[in-house]
Amino acid sequence: MDVAAPGTGFTCTCSDGYVSTNLVCVNQDGCATYPSSGGSCLTTDSTARCADVASPGTGYSCTCAAGYYVNTATPNAPTCSYRDCGAPSTQTGYTIASGTTYYGSTRTITCASGYSGTATSRTCQSSGSWTSSTGCTLDCSSPSQSGYTIASGSNGQGATRTTTCAIGYGKLLVLASSAFLGSTASFHPDAFGGSPPPYGITNNLNDVGWIYNVNDYFRVDLGSAMALYAIRLYSVYTSGQRGATMTVFSSDNDSTWTSVGTWNYVGGGINDDGTTRSDYGGWYPTASTLFTSAGSHRYWKMTMTAVLYSHMPNTAQVEFYAANVAGSSITCSTSSPGRAPLAAYLSCLLA
Repeated sequence: MDVAAPGTGFTCTCSDGYVSTNLVCVNQDGCATYPSSGGSCLTTDSTARCADVASPGTGYSCTCAAGYYVNTATPNAPTCSYRDCGAPSTQTGYTIASGTTYYGSTRTITCASGYSGTATSRTCQSSGSWTSSTGCTLDCSSPSQSGYTIASGSNGQGATRTTTCAIGYGKLLVLASSAFLGSTASFHPDAFGGSPPPYGITNNLNDVGWIYNVNDYFRVDLGSAMALYAIRLYSVYTSGQRGATMTVFSSDNDSTWTSVGTWNYVGGGINDDGTTRSDYGGWYPTASTLFTSAGSHRYWKMTMTAVLYSHMPNTAQVEFYAANVAGSSITCSTSSPGRAPLAAYLSCLLA
């Protein structure tokens, strides 16, 4: 711009971000200008670095030391301000590693005992607060249930364990009740040899119980070869002692039968929970050693081979149990945190 007469020469009017120096528009150094106006990266951080905002921009920016953050509360005059968040608060299910507490500090977080997952870290913010951690979920309690052997493994959400029937328990394969005579035809529970049970079909349907004649038998076809753990019968006759000798046979072709062993169906039975009854009713299981060396077979037959007292006890239910049966799995579910749902267990029962 010309200097009006009688003056001589010219002056410069520079754009934003520039300043006239010796009649030349040059970049305005924000770091040199704004501190004199009340701002400075070095106000509290003696090691801070200032960087000019290149023209046509104006002002400056700060690079602060650890623990300091860029405070922009004053327009065009940022400063480095110190911030300490203090010790981070605890979070249920998370374990916090030790470390510093100033702005920018990051703490490593892991899932606490009883929780699983991948935890996110926590960071001290310019506001003076710590970020929260996520990623840990409550484990299920270690699963246990009488009668079951549960494979080892994780208790975390979604973890799966396999189950088998424990020693002293068997997997229920066949259940036949006199109230449903002939209803489970695939297992042939009504294939008696000799004459029908003397109580007749009417009494059987009322669950009065079967009474076998000598050489009457109960035969099952398991569909494939399986080892048995036990057979048990339920007597509904409670008021007097009745007894019979039962013999178990096995076969691979349904024509050639091999005797496995005998047991006496007599005395006092037991309740569902295994306690001894004071009368003559309840469950009568085979001896635990009866099937030890019997092997695996497709066909099994239980025959009454002798009467011990009056006649065979009135039998309302017969159950066959398999040995060493692998079970369905159980899964730790988010719908029931802290518990492994028992509904997924096998039907393993004391035999």
